[in-house]
Amino acid sequence: GNKANESTEVFRRAGGYAYRIAQQKRAKKVSIMLPENMSVANYDVVKAIAEGLHLANYRFDHYLTKNKASNLVQEVE
Repeated sequence: GNKANESTEVFRRAGGYAYRIAQQKRAKKVSIMLPENMSVANYDVVKAIAEGLHLANYRFDHYLTKNKASNLVQEVE
């Protein structure tokens, strides 16, 4: 595979993992620090992390009752 794609996949998974941990800890805010001197552009890393966070947040709840529990994470910086 492509090295850049493999590297961004690591950050995408890390974003999803960070979101799941934040949910377990009932955190309202998540801060993510990027490592220095990466082989992948910062834009691609931030995009991959955001995708991971977004995908981890997804819940198919169309058939659940209207009383939905809100997601606790409200801010990512």
